[in-house]
Amino acid sequence: MIIAVDFDGVICANGYFPDIGQPNMRVINALIAHRKKGTHLILWTCRTGEALVQAVNFCKNFGLEFDAVNENLHMMAEAFGEDCRKVYADYYLDDKAMTVESLLLGTGKKPEPEKKPEKKFYGTPSKVRIIRK
Repeated sequence: MIIAVDFDGVICANGYFPDIGQPNMRVINALIAHRKKGTHLILWTCRTGEALVQAVNFCKNFGLEFDAVNENLHMMAEAFGEDCRKVYADYYLDDKAMTVESLLLGTGKKPEPEKKPEKKFYGTPSKVRIIRK
């Protein structure tokens, strides 16, 4: 599995370029755990130059390291015959992400789960009938 993860707003929940905010330890710890299980991680960010170096070092200070930074994994570049601009991943973690489903619903938000009909119970415990409205 390959996960591409954004830095600002994901690894640092409250920091935005050029600043670095507080670490989102739940995300950092989850990514570290995934990497220990063999998941490949790509840092996928708009940061470049010194700001990118700071972001990578920030992550390293918390034990979070990446298989690639703003580029495809070497095995994927070889499979595609080049390193295309969009990094290939199975999952993309980004605070600005929108699902296709939410786009089609026109809300820009994650759809609410479908509510199940209310259950009403009739009868004695040994012979219960469930009526759905």
